[in-house]
This record gives sequence, C-alpha cells and structure tokens, in this order.
Amino acid sequence: MAKIDRYTVKARDAFTSGKLEVALRMSTHLIDELRSQIVDALELRASIWEKKVNLTEELKDALQIKKYDMCNVGAYLRAAKVYSKQEKLQEALDILFEASCIGPGEDDYTLIQQKIAKAEERLKHRVDFITRAPYDIVCNILRYISPNDAFTCLEVCDRWRQVLLNCPVPWEAVHPSYMCWHKEFDMVPTVSHHIQRLSLHFVKCEQGFKFLNEFQFPRLQYLEILDITRNNQRLHDSLYPALHRVARTLTVLRINARIEVSLGKLLTICSRLVKADLHVDSITDWVAGMPPTTLLTVINITTQLPAHRSNLAQLFQCAPHLRKICIYPMNTRDDILDIVPLLEHHCPELTHIVNGFGGNVGCTNVSDWIEPCESSDRLKSVSLGNVRSTIPLLSRLERATDSLRILHIKAAGNGLDSTLADWLPLSSFVMHNLTGLSIEADTNSALYRHLPNMLYSYPALERLKLRASWNGASILDNVFAAVADMKNLHDLELEYIFLNGQGFSAYIEKQARQESPTLKYLYIACADLPRDVIHNITRIKSLEKLTFGDNVSGLQTTTSDIDEFARQIAEQSYLKYLCLPGDIQLSDNAVRYVVSSKSLEVLDIDIQYITKKTYSILEHLLVHRPIMTDFIGEE
Repeated sequence: MAKIDRYTVKARDAFTSGKLEVALRMSTHLIDELRSQIVDALELRASIWEKKVNLTEELKDALQIKKYDMCNVGAYLRAAKVYSKQEKLQEALDILFEASCIGPGEDDYTLIQQKIAKAEERLKHRVDFITRAPYDIVCNILRYISPNDAFTCLEVCDRWRQVLLNCPVPWEAVHPSYMCWHKEFDMVPTVSHHIQRLSLHFVKCEQGFKFLNEFQFPRLQYLEILDITRNNQRLHDSLYPALHRVARTLTVLRINARIEVSLGKLLTICSRLVKADLHVDSITDWVAGMPPTTLLTVINITTQLPAHRSNLAQLFQCAPHLRKICIYPMNTRDDILDIVPLLEHHCPELTHIVNGFGGNVGCTNVSDWIEPCESSDRLKSVSLGNVRSTIPLLSRLERATDSLRILHIKAAGNGLDSTLADWLPLSSFVMHNLTGLSIEADTNSALYRHLPNMLYSYPALERLKLRASWNGASILDNVFAAVADMKNLHDLELEYIFLNGQGFSAYIEKQARQESPTLKYLYIACADLPRDVIHNITRIKSLEKLTFGDNVSGLQTTTSDIDEFARQIAEQSYLKYLCLPGDIQLSDNAVRYVVSSKSLEVLDIDIQYITKKTYSILEHLLVHRPIMTDFIGEE
C-alpha cells in the first residue's frame, strides 16, 4: 500500500505542477502496481476456491487473472485444469493452445505441450457412458438431472434419445420451463407413460388438458394446475373431463386458478385423492352431495369468497381420516366461518387445523405434498378465526397435552359475546410443548381475562402475539405479570393495545435488570407507549431485534428521550435489527448514535418523516458503516 500511495502522490503533484510526462509515468507505475496486487488477490482467492472444491468460482478467477496478466502461464494452466475436471476437454485444449502462443519459457512450454498431448489422448478415447453403461447405472445417473436438462439431452443424438426415452427416472416430475415451452411441452406426450408429477402453468393449461385427454398417463400421481391470469370458463369446462382420465392413479391435486370448483364433484371423480390444494374463486355445492372419501388426509381451501357451511359440514362427515385442513377466505376476515361446531366428533385424526389465518397446513413446498402424512390422533397446530367457543375442542385438547405446538385464536365479535366458560378448555390441561401462542380479541373480553390462566398452563411458550381490536383497550396488568413469569419466552408481539398500565412497564424493567434475560425479539404497534419503556428496552441484554410498528402513537417522549434512546443503542444495546416508523422521528444526533452502534446489522426507517439534512447525514454515515438499510418511505 505504501508504494501505491507514493505513486499516487507523485502523479498528483506532477500533474499539479504541469509535469505531464512525469505524471503519466507515475500513473503507469500506479496502474501496474494495482494490477499486480489484483492478480495476487485473485490467485489467493482461486486457491481458496480450489480448497473448497468450487470449480465454477475457481474458473472465474483464473480467467480474470488471464485478463489482467496475459502472460501469466499459471492462470492458463489453472483454467485448463478446471475445464478438465468439468470434462470440458475441448475448452481445456483451446486454452492450452492459447497459452503456447504467449511466448512461455522453455520449461513452461514443455509442460504445456505435455498437457495438450494428455488432453488430446483423453478426448480421443472418450467413452459415451450413456450408451455404454448398464441400464441400471444409467438410470441412477439420470436421477440427478432435471427434466428440463433431460429434454436437452434428447437432442444430443439418436442413441441418447433412445436411452433416455426408455428410462423413467428423468420424467417422473415434469414442469416445462417458460423459456423452452416450444421444445419441452411438445415432448410431454412422448414421455407421458413415465410421468408421475406434472405441472401445467398459465397459457399451457388448455394444451396440457388436451394432452391428458389424448394420451395415457398411467403413472400420474401429482397434478398441479396454475392459471391465475383470468376468469377462464374454458379452463373450468376442460377440468373435469381431464381429471376423469387420470383419476385412477391421481393422489395429489393442486389447483390455483380463477374458477369455481365443486368439491363434491371433484372428490367423486378423483376418489383416490390423498391431498388436495384448491386456490380458487369459490367452492360450490353439487347436487349429488359429497361422496365418502376414506383416503383424503390433507385439504387446503383458499377462496375469494367464504366456503359454504353445508360444504364443510359434509366434508368433515365424509372424510374420516383428515389430518390437516386449512380453510382461508382471501378477501375477508370478519366473515370467516367458525368451523369448531362443525367438527364435533368428526375427523378424529386431525393434527393441523387452520381456519382464516392463511398458511397451508404445514405444506409449504412440493415435497410436503408428495410425502405421506403421518398418522396421529393428536393436535399439533391449531389456528382458528372467528371462534365463539372452544368447548367443542375439549376432548381434542385433552389428547394433545404433549403434541400441541402452535395455538392461534381470533375470537368472534372481538370476544365480547363470549363467557369465561367458552375459553376454559384452553387452560384445562398443561400443554407441555406449546411454543407459539397468538390471541386476537378485545382486551375487555373474557378471553383476555382468562389469558393469565392460559399462560400458566403453557410452560414451554417461546413466542407470544397479543392483538386487540382496532379501538384497543387497556390490557390487564395481570396478563403481563404472567408473561414476566415465563422462563422460555423470547418473542413478544403486541398490536393495537394501549400500554398505559403498569404491567408492561414492570415486565420490561424486570427484563432489563436481569443478568440473563430471555427476550430476543420485541414488536410493538401500540398507542401510549410509556416513557420508561423506551429507556429500559435498550438495557435488555438479550434483545436482538426491535420493531416499532406503524401504529405506535401517543408516545410520551420528547426529542431528548429519543436521542437518549439512540445513545443507549450505540453504547449498551446488543440490537442487530432496528425498525422505526414515522411516529418516532430521529434527530441528527440520534441518527449518528444509531449508525455508530457496533452490533447493529439492519436498520429500517421511514424517511418521509426525517429532514433532508438528517437524510444526508444518514447517507454519509452509511458509507463508512456496513449496515443494511431499508428506507420504508423511499419510492
């Protein structure tokens, strides 16, 4: 670095004094020195990639070295070695021939010629393993390539095409990519007898239905249909005839389309369905009713309009082995159907119930839908919206004392119409492994009055979310007294709650005083946040993530309080993530304090509520401080 600095100073001084030739010579020396150091750094990084066996990155660095130093024989040899490891022998030969033309020394030239001869020999005796290897080995190799790559391999030669078309492994899951529809989609009929999983997306849905009607898919088990571009009556009309063709083997069906679907008709046609995922406009009744379906274990229904009560009642009666169910109307929260009374004694094997909270019963990717659903008669996750009473769940909760992990409850009518007896089942048994709890109701409701008893029944609770109605209310202090006694709680989220009592302040103060507190994540979107809370939050040694939501209002703080809050973040806090809305306005000093925090890694702020001067200071400070920023109000 000293040599670079020296050349820089000399070049600048010479230029200033008008000695252009000297400045030009010094600039050339500077560029050569920089290039030399860049090459050294690239060689070091290439060696690291070699140790980590990352051929792609090692090759990139080798080619970069060759670009900066065209006479660096080592860069050519390294690139040739990587190409050889990748079985790209022709590319290795090309770069070795290029190396022989740069005027290498005698020893290097001899080494290059030896490697050229070796590469030519390997290329001459190259074995086509696809056509020469035993069938079982070829199938095992092809297991590791995608269907899209397999379609490309079909075009290599006639011998490869014959081998690949006779091997079922590459074609078990076919999802034609958008870029290669013209090749891949037209090949689907050729390999239809091998396909086990087929995904039909967007404009190719109708052509896919045509394939299903015209060709045999004797092994098809998983079918996915995605067409959300329009309300498609033709898609609706083509759906049921296509399903008739594959119903004998189909076990998993996923539909995401702007159509109406008759659940009864669909289950009648696809009588062997084990899992169904329907993301449609609506679920309609069918004159013939709902057929008995003893195989169905998972159903996810997401609709624009709420599902009919009669449809769900028939479903619960006719699907005795249901284990996971999700009912989610997209466009409404208040009209969610309370399914608790409908369940009664039906579906005794239920492990996951989701009603109105979103999600899809624990099935987040394709593998979740393919894998068989484990058998159990104990609840593991319950997320219920618009609940009027939990009394019908009493027997299920009694069996779930060791299995229940997640519990989300949103009371109907904000819980003001219910009584204490309606919520007693939630505290009647100790839930030894419950780690996540979410409650949404008016804080004057019986559910919130009963909440302390519930918390004492959940000793393993780690995540707690409390949400009140929009108009809020003063939450009872004994709720936070129970929260303060929880030894495993590390995530706390509060929304639309007036924190004007002493309970929350006492809880935060207790966490701040402890040598080994438990709270790691705190989310607050509440009105009337007390001043002492702002001061004590940053003293919590375990707190890593702090978010103030957009609903923070009525702050009992001044600019000096916010400055002190920011100063404590810089000097005492262990925060890694901080999100501040517009209600908390940062001064210039506060910005300097926050950015100087050694622990902070991510900062989210709303720039609509800070001055241009403060914004300029923030931009300048971030140049010298590696903090990820997300300016909420930035367009």
